[in-house]
Amino acid sequence: MAVESTKPKRKLPKGENGGGDDAKKEPDNVVAWRNRISKLSNDQLAEVTADVFDEITRRKEKEDAFLPPREDLSSKRNDARKELAKLPSKELKTLWTIIHDNMTKRNML
Repeated sequence: MAVESTKPKRKLPKGENGGGDDAKKEPDNVVAWRNRISKLSNDQLAEVTADVFDEITRRKEKEDAFLPPREDLSSKRNDARKELAKLPSKELKTLWTIIHDNMTKRNML
């Protein structure tokens, strides 16, 4: 015969257990980045990786306000490279992490 415990179960404060409605939700832009990056071809992912890496390098070297346009790239890609400068450092780091994780899954590293 099993004896039931009379000790009340401890309830976790909101968000502490990481499950259900209390779980921290990723911001919409992070979810969108994950979805878009996962749909890129390997060549496209390599291009995005290079652009984000260039932006990180630009910030470390504190050069121009944004990545300068390159003649060998399309205007659309040059515009996208310019837009990277608008991302706060925390978001750029998150984007880099998403890219790195995706490259790892594809065995591209």
